Amino acid sequence: MVVASHCDRALNLLNDIFPYTSFFMPMFMFISGYFFKDENVCNIKLYLKKKFFKLLVYYFVWNLIYGITTWVLYKVGLCSQPKALGVETLFYKPFIDGQQYGFSASLWFIPTLFTVEVTFLIIRKLQLKCKYVKIADYISFIILVGINIFSVYIAKKGIKNEILIPILKLAFFMAFFQIGKMYKEYWEQKECNIPTLIVFGITIIVNIVMIIKYKNINFPSLYNMKDFTYVTPFVPVIVAITGIWFWLRISKILEKSLGENKCINRISDHTKDIMAHHIFLIYLVNLVLYFLRDSIGLNGFNAEKFIAANGWYRYYPGIIQFELIYIFIGIYGSLKIADIEKMVLKKIKCWSKNGKS
Repeated sequence: MVVASHCDRALNLLNDIFPYTSFFMPMFMFISGYFFKDENVCNIKLYLKKKFFKLLVYYFVWNLIYGITTWVLYKVGLCSQPKALGVETLFYKPFIDGQQYGFSASLWFIPTLFTVEVTFLIIRKLQLKCKYVKIADYISFIILVGINIFSVYIAKKGIKNEILIPILKLAFFMAFFQIGKMYKEYWEQKECNIPTLIVFGITIIVNIVMIIKYKNINFPSLYNMKDFTYVTPFVPVIVAITGIWFWLRISKILEKSLGENKCINRISDHTKDIMAHHIFLIYLVNLVLYFLRDSIGLNGFNAEKFIAANGWYRYYPGIIQFELIYIFIGIYGSLKIADIEKMVLKKIKCWSKNGKS
């Protein structure tokens, strides 16, 4: 859904009722909360070290690679002028909005996820100190949902200082991490007993009502906490929960037949890599079209917009299904890059061991 949303309109999986951008980033946090283990609180240093290398080091390396790639492509005239490599683009902007380079723009969620996980670790430690942990969980849930709504209220007024952006993102996403944790702890068994038709009915009706009232419940700019203009502050958390709940139930249905499917599990094991690389891979598809545009007569391919967009140009040859090529290459190519990355890391470890020996 993330890749499809970056390709515009081709893959419409009930997007008219459950807009992808209304729930998929909250769903990332929900899933992370679901898999959070309380044992992490017992060894905070190990947890932080693990998350630092798994998330931030990964981010910083690929942000640097795509920064250099953008500069090289600019030098040969295939990309618009990039922002200079430096402290701002490598370490500051990633924690603000992550939009310093077009190719790495979709990776903005990684620094945000890191700050959410570290903050939740502190909150969880306080929760576990309480005599009644379940009550502490529910109090935290109420408080964090309130903070989510307040973050939207502040964002609607306009963000005058960009340093507020990461604070508002943290305030917005924390609730979904807590909800994921509580779903696993308290709600999952009960939720599974709710008939599927009731789940579908509730979620679809709620979203249709929201669409009728507010017209637009898409929130594609969570990276900088914009696009909340036309809704009241409590709407984003509602439509995020309905979207998560609807697709969670769909996933439970599909899991019975696809749970052990190798292709599905390969994708699920590399969601971070797909998020990291699909924009650049879509750019490569367009780069091929750019060089072939005259020889094969590509009507409508705008070379100037392609160069200026730094990975975010999409070609529409008259059939919307063409975008499925973008989606396929974006996912399949990312998996291949992940294989190469794994091979390189394995060789580096071997060299390191041989060097020490």
